[in-house]
Amino acid sequence: MILIRRAGLDDIDELIRMGRAFHAALDMSVCDLRFNEDSLKATCEWLMSGNGILLIAEDDKRVICGTIAGSYSPWMLDFSQVMLKENWWWVEPDFRGTPVGRWLEESMCREAKLAGATHGIMGTRAGEIEERLARIYKRKGYKPLERHFIKEY
Repeated sequence: MILIRRAGLDDIDELIRMGRAFHAALDMSVCDLRFNEDSLKATCEWLMSGNGILLIAEDDKRVICGTIAGSYSPWMLDFSQVMLKENWWWVEPDFRGTPVGRWLEESMCREAKLAGATHGIMGTRAGEIEERLARIYKRKGYKPLERHFIKEY
């Protein structure tokens, strides 16, 4: 059995471990976006303080097997519309191919709606995973919005 719950301060060490794995899997060397443990800890605390949603999935042995996070932001052209922008979505390799990822995303959407969010934005990284995630997002009702490019200053 898998439990999806809000992350707490006691989960920070596990979130940092998963954040490190998430960063390594993304291969951010192409744009020199580094991993900083203190920054991730501060981000987790910021999300936990009401600026977003930070969920974890744990199995019946209390092993954390995934996480998803999103931050709230008003839509710049109409502040009555609140966006929840996904910050990360990670499922541990041993739990991929199970419903854990779907349950995390569905739980985040449910909580965002209850909190008053009107829209959800999910992201993906360029490359082969982009097409696979685009198919998943479209099946779940997401529509393509925009594509981002990054440049180092």
